[in-house]
Amino acid sequence: MICVRSLASFTKRALVRLQGLLVSENAMNRLVLALILVVSLTAPAAADVPPPRLQRAHALTLVPKGIRNTLDELVAAMKQGDAAKAELQVDPRGWHTNLVGGSGQALADTVHEGTSDGWWLRIVPDSMVVLSSKAYVLTCDVVRTKDGRVVDGVDVLFVSIEGAWKILGAGEKHVQVVALGQRFLQGTPLAPAPERE
Repeated sequence: MICVRSLASFTKRALVRLQGLLVSENAMNRLVLALILVVSLTAPAAADVPPPRLQRAHALTLVPKGIRNTLDELVAAMKQGDAAKAELQVDPRGWHTNLVGGSGQALADTVHEGTSDGWWLRIVPDSMVVLSSKAYVLTCDVVRTKDGRVVDGVDVLFVSIEGAWKILGAGEKHVQVVALGQRFLQGTPLAPAPERE
């Protein structure tokens, strides 16, 4: 009860002071009051408002079905040790060539590692970055087959080529994977710039 009374008392005193400022002839008081009202009544900038958290299951439904299917087919091929089937899910330009940069590798090597070391990829909910309607970056957990434990993470670039979703590259550095997506969209050479040492 004390808190409610002290809050009511504080509010009453603040209103009396605001009323005094309104009636005051002092232009500076009116200017300060106008600034206070403008600041308090304006909506926060979009950057100040965090995006709503989505339910994990719902977030996965936002990933285009074609992308989910491509990853599901790749994972099935990796679990079966079928490199030829896995290659069908990958853009040929990224199969034998590392297009990402220092944090990536040729996708044939990635599939070989996953098959021989016993791991596969699983989409991390809420990780989708839409570069355009033809290029998405998704973060994937690297999941160990024998115990289902997440042992690493990687960003994967999915691109739409003639209506089919393919994986163009993957790497551990998000910026490098996004840069590959931008090169793809701009139609510039896909090979990454040499890294500085």
